[in-house]
Amino acid sequence: MRLCLLVSSLVLFLLSPFYSDECLGKTSNLVSPTQILEKISEVRESVKNLRYEAECGGTHSMNSDGKARSYHVVVAFEGDSRYAELGHYGTVRSTWKFDPQWVKHFLHNDELFIEKPLTRTAVNTKRTTLKNNGKVGSFVCEAINRATGWWPKDATLPESLEHYSLQHLLRQDGVLVEPDLREGQECLRIHTNDQECWVDPLRSFAVIERRVRLNESNWFVYRNYNLEELSPGFWMPRRFETSLEQREIEYSRVFSRDVRFVVSYQVNCDLDDQFAFKWTPGMFVRFIDSNKQQFEKGGEDLLDELSEYASAQLARTKDDSRTPSLRKLIAMCVLFFSSLAVGLFLANAIWQRFFRESRGA
Repeated sequence: MRLCLLVSSLVLFLLSPFYSDECLGKTSNLVSPTQILEKISEVRESVKNLRYEAECGGTHSMNSDGKARSYHVVVAFEGDSRYAELGHYGTVRSTWKFDPQWVKHFLHNDELFIEKPLTRTAVNTKRTTLKNNGKVGSFVCEAINRATGWWPKDATLPESLEHYSLQHLLRQDGVLVEPDLREGQECLRIHTNDQECWVDPLRSFAVIERRVRLNESNWFVYRNYNLEELSPGFWMPRRFETSLEQREIEYSRVFSRDVRFVVSYQVNCDLDDQFAFKWTPGMFVRFIDSNKQQFEKGGEDLLDELSEYASAQLARTKDDSRTPSLRKLIAMCVLFFSSLAVGLFLANAIWQRFFRESRGA
């Protein structure tokens, strides 16, 4: 009897390397952190870059009247370069690029460039500078990385975000992997003292849900829905949610929630134009680390852009209860103050140049 058991165990051991992902899913007690790590590392090596656009909304982005605002994001990754655009929609849905706070971010290694195209203001600094001043926790584009645990090939993870990498979790001492059910779906639960992660063994261990401990009772919770295979073995969600939740023995409470519906994905595509960063003509740039300022030449079309913005504001008011004369008055006021802003902006630039030349003389 003992001999039969020994032979059976030996046969199972010899055949275990040939189990498919499907077999691993059905015999999930045989899956080790090392096996999962090898599979997700293999997939990661096949993904050079990623770009996506999404429609978003949530309680963290609010109007002055306390209502949630919807917004649009464009995000791209390649190695240590990351790019993002974010713009809110108005009370009447219109082009998100008409948001006065429409912002473009470009990050390469630790170098961060931020532009606000409509106001023609820009900032250059180190990401670590902003972090040390408590002004930014993580780059705006990294929501999908925290939700999925995926990072692009050849990317160097910032120390503050390495904790969110699935590879980092699997390498922790004492990490446990066990079979579990999540909303009726068979999956694997990977967990340590401060993090839980549910993955789908039939979809290259794509993340279904993860929870990251913030403190004793508060957790960041990430949920991924409608997974889609973008390239062989590379699964990403069409919708993902981020929330801050308080978990007690008797109850749980959600403090904030952000939801993103992905409109489009592009994988291993040509992103050279996306990452060939240059300051937009007409930008007034502040270099925070050196305390210098610079005016980018060009930008003669700024008044045209502001006129277009004023026209858009007029178009947005056509469906409301205001009278036609009032709508015209609003548009004229917007155009007047926009023109005034342009005049002050150009006057300041001329004064700055005159002041520098005077000091040089």
